[in-house]
Amino acid sequence: MNIATTILLLLVAQILVWIQLNGQFVWGIFKDNATLVSFIFAWPISWLFVNYQKHAYLIFDESLWSIRLFGYGIGMVIFFLMTWKFTGEMLNLKNALCLLLSLVIVLIQAFVK
Repeated sequence: MNIATTILLLLVAQILVWIQLNGQFVWGIFKDNATLVSFIFAWPISWLFVNYQKHAYLIFDESLWSIRLFGYGIGMVIFFLMTWKFTGEMLNLKNALCLLLSLVIVLIQAFVK
């Protein structure tokens, strides 16, 4: 599997995690059906993360640290984009700096050997 497909698995997983966890603050149906939402989202999210991990392990030269830090950085970017789109919540200085650090982490993991 190539890096684009691996990253796509991660992106979709992170988007679904945001919807599962934060949908309760955006859509009433999620708040009223928390258990059902958990069951519906559990297996696809798990499948996506397991497959991302399997393929990223090879792409990142069998480094679990690289996989985790890359996933964390991408997760922070997805969290920002989804939160901004669905709630309109913007960054303050502290959170903007943390998001910038997350982007630096992604770049380091992607390009530094």
